[in-house]
Amino acid sequence: IDERREAPYISNAIRTPRYTIWDFLPHQLLFQPSRLAHAYLMVVAILQVTPGLSTTGKFTIIIPLTIFVFLVIPKEGYYDWIRCRADVAENSQPVFVLRHTTSGPQSEAEYQGSSQFGCLQWVQTSWEDIGVGEIVKLARDKDVPADIVVIYASGDSGRAYVDTMALDGETNLKPKQPPANILGCSTIQGSADPRADFNIEDPNADLYRFDSTVTANGRILPMKMDEVIYRGCTIRNTTAVVGMVVNTGEKCKIRMNAKQTTR
Repeated sequence: IDERREAPYISNAIRTPRYTIWDFLPHQLLFQPSRLAHAYLMVVAILQVTPGLSTTGKFTIIIPLTIFVFLVIPKEGYYDWIRCRADVAENSQPVFVLRHTTSGPQSEAEYQGSSQFGCLQWVQTSWEDIGVGEIVKLARDKDVPADIVVIYASGDSGRAYVDTMALDGETNLKPKQPPANILGCSTIQGSADPRADFNIEDPNADLYRFDSTVTANGRILPMKMDEVIYRGCTIRNTTAVVGMVVNTGEKCKIRMNAKQTTR
C-alpha cells in the first residue's frame, strides 16, 4: 500500500496512446474543428453558403475541407495504433522476479547460480506485472523495467555499469553499486531479506537527485545517485544485477519526464 495515497501502488504498465477505441471518433470530431486553420476555413465555408454574402461557388471550400479532415482522422488513428503496439511490446517484456512459489524451479540459463531456495524462486513474468518492493534480477544487455535500488551487482568490486542514453542522451557508461551498509544479497536468501529499511523520496522528474536513505546494520546512510537505476537504462558489462523496485509505471523518472504526444 502506498502510504502517501493510502491506496495500492500504481501498475508498472504504461500507456501512451491519446485515445481509446470508444472515444477516438468523438474526440477527433471535436478536435479537428478546433485547429486554427480548420476553424478559419470553416468560418469562410459558412460565409460562402450564406445567401447574399458570397459571389463565389457555394461549395468551393467546404467540400475540399471535408475531404481533407476525413483523410487526417485515419492518419491520427494509425499513429495512435502504433503507440499502442509499442506499449504492448514494452509492457510484455520478460523479467525475473523473486517470488514465493510451490512449483518446481524454472530454467534460468542466462543467470549464474541456483534459481530456487526453499519456496523462493526467480520467476519469469512481464514488466507490467511487477510492483513496488519486489526484487528483480537483470542480466547483461537487459533493459531496466522500473526504477530500482541496487542491492547486488556481480561486476568487479560489486559494481554494475549501465547505459543511460535512452534517459539522458549520454553515451558514457555509469557505474552503479549497492549501498555500503547492505551486504549478503548475492544469494536468493539474502536478496529476499536484505535486512534494510528504505525511505524513498516522493516520485519526481529530477534525474540528477535521489533524496532517500537506507537503514541497515544499525546505520542510516543517505542514498546516492550511483545506487539507483532508472527505468529505460540498460545493463552493460555486468553478468547480473539484483535490485528492489521503488517506482513503477508512470511514477518512474523516464515517464515523468516524457512529453505528452502532440495531436
